[in-house]
Amino acid sequence: MIKQIYLAPELATKRGLTEGLLERLGKVVILAGPNGSGKSRYLKLIQSISQYNTKDTAKRIARQQSKLPYLNSELGLTKNEARQLEIQNDISESESIIQELKQEIELYKRTIFSSSHTDTPPSAVVLDYPAANSLAINARDMSPTRLKESVGSTTTPGLQSAFSGMHTYCTHVAQSMYHAKHPLMTESNKAIQNQQDADTFNQIVQSLLGGKLGFTLEETEVLPTFRGRPLVIHELSTGERLLLAWAISLHRQQQALSNAIVFIDEPESHLHHDACIRALSKLRDEVLGPDGQIWLATHSVPLLAWGGLDAVHFVKDGSIKFAGNTVTSVVESLLGGKDGKDRLSTFLSDADEIAFMEFAVQCILPAGVADAKTGDKQQVQFTEVLNQRLASNQHVRILDYSAGKGRFASALRERFASTTGNEALRERLNYFAYNDPRFIEPDEKDACKARVAALEQPGSIEEYYWESMAQLQATHRHEIDIIVLCNVLHEIEPDDWIRTFRDIDELLAPDGVLVVMEDLLPPVGELPNKRGYLLLDEFGPGLLFDAPKSVKVLQKRENRLLAAAIPKALLSRVTPETRSSALEHLMSFSRERVEQIRAEVSNSPSHRLGREHAHYAMLYTNASIALTSLR
Repeated sequence: MIKQIYLAPELATKRGLTEGLLERLGKVVILAGPNGSGKSRYLKLIQSISQYNTKDTAKRIARQQSKLPYLNSELGLTKNEARQLEIQNDISESESIIQELKQEIELYKRTIFSSSHTDTPPSAVVLDYPAANSLAINARDMSPTRLKESVGSTTTPGLQSAFSGMHTYCTHVAQSMYHAKHPLMTESNKAIQNQQDADTFNQIVQSLLGGKLGFTLEETEVLPTFRGRPLVIHELSTGERLLLAWAISLHRQQQALSNAIVFIDEPESHLHHDACIRALSKLRDEVLGPDGQIWLATHSVPLLAWGGLDAVHFVKDGSIKFAGNTVTSVVESLLGGKDGKDRLSTFLSDADEIAFMEFAVQCILPAGVADAKTGDKQQVQFTEVLNQRLASNQHVRILDYSAGKGRFASALRERFASTTGNEALRERLNYFAYNDPRFIEPDEKDACKARVAALEQPGSIEEYYWESMAQLQATHRHEIDIIVLCNVLHEIEPDDWIRTFRDIDELLAPDGVLVVMEDLLPPVGELPNKRGYLLLDEFGPGLLFDAPKSVKVLQKRENRLLAAAIPKALLSRVTPETRSSALEHLMSFSRERVEQIRAEVSNSPSHRLGREHAHYAMLYTNASIALTSLR
């Protein structure tokens, strides 16, 4: 493993690059930058440095030096002037070569400052993808001897050998599986070994391609199958062929790849990022060994995330440096500037919100409306209010409290459009949205009104979109059946909890219910108010409303998406004392989680645990600040 490397100007300028020093290098090193930035040239430069062998150069020097005594002796003996001139030129050439090689050794000595390989250079393996016109040899066109040779060639390091021998090796695996089941071969040690080898290879194929190799008989010929069909290489997609080559390389070239320095230029080419990452993870975790190392040149943001911040080096305009705290600039350069990064952030944020709203709608709608394919029985365990009112052909009124952009309305519309048998329900369900004008931007307001209008409810949009709580209460006092707080409660300051629940109490029908939905592990942090966000778990609402057994948890999915139902009768029970009880519980639980995560992370650190640790530490701090300020 190369731990530190200096790219000397004498080597870099030949490739149109500038010198650079890469330090504290780990198991994965990523050279990231836009097209034409020089990352592939740097990768080839580092490859050439890693393959440089001082001993080989010393042998070349010795060969040149061994010529000099003979040439000097011949020079003293010959009387022919033309021959003398020729010998003098040969001597000068040898001396020049010796001098250049000695300078080369000195140059490379100061290039790799630190490597876990001290005596001999590490083996370097280049995993280049085959050319677009490369063909896999068809095993059916081969004699047994040629088939055996082709299978053997797949151990040669590189994806090209794995690709060209793809069909022959898969045929060999199929034959091994067939022979292992043959009555005359079941006790053979070789057959057992070949079957074990085939099983190991199939595990890799399953993990990368989601299928396994098998075999079939065509008369007396054993042929490979994949996913239950005859394996015909040209019928596979480009990505499938490359993944199969990856599988063969990882399996057949383990000896060559073990403790090697592996160079890959744009591994994401022709591959889905998830598949590419699975292949790279197998290489890193199961094949490379303790001293192996992966060097990647890429402009893939998912690969940057896979490698981690410590692995990323930024290449721009022929220069290279550790990305570090400038990783934002790296990402922007790959996404079309700051606007591109902002568009992606917005897209991902919107995707998270859409997914949460889909969850929210599934919790609200009764049996026959929620997606029957989920198989989640808890989806139909909503309060009796909705079902009773629907059964009696009454209108059901739902208020989306602090509706924001109206994502819930959009999810409701999508659910109606994608599920049959909803016409009657749609006619008897009214959706209302409320936004506090202090916290809504004009574009958010417009988006919300557009989504409410898309529900095509009778009447004007002003009947369904509200920004005045007083006017909403005057119009629909004690009429709303369900009020939904989707990712809202954690944003409300505890000082306003009692007032907020009284406002909701004024709106709810006598048998109405408040549904609180929260993502207990939000994807991004936020500071919605001066005291920070406060996320109550499934036990928090019971303490807040002083009725632990009366607050019904409708769902808790993936240990993070929570939906809880609070009957109207409980809303007036919130007091300063119950509020403190809920906050104290939040503090205690958050402290417990921080301690548990710290114990867990000491054994198995991960990005996920780091995020959770920061999240619960922030919850503990926010709850502590809130309690102190309320006392």
